[in-house]
Amino acid sequence: MSKSPNMQDIVITREYDYPVELVWKAWTDPTLVMKWWGPAHYTSPRCVIDFREGGKYVFGMRAAETHGGTESYSAGVYKKIVPMQRLEFNQYLSDRDGNAIDPIQVGVPADFPKNIEFIIEFIAKDVISSS
Repeated sequence: MSKSPNMQDIVITREYDYPVELVWKAWTDPTLVMKWWGPAHYTSPRCVIDFREGGKYVFGMRAAETHGGTESYSAGVYKKIVPMQRLEFNQYLSDRDGNAIDPIQVGVPADFPKNIEFIIEFIAKDVISSS
């Protein structure tokens, strides 16, 4: 992905005690995404994935009734897919159908980014250890 001058990089590393194949599926299989997408006390009422470069996804999450029961959605487009190794995609706040919405419409501060670029690398622990 090319960077615009005002972009900031944030690097987050997360290790899972699972094989790369399972973590990959957790990001690419709608049934699995729905099991983990969103914070505690949220469920995922909708997950649509057109898993190909240029394909779109829509992820939904719903707060528990005790937390208001509000639904919110994000969507994006897969830019680059290297199976079992790398995902590049963008993400933006959306309606249920994946149409972009202005963050202000849902009470998010005006300076919240309207588009976020993600690069996720899937690296097996044994590969990291031998580096």
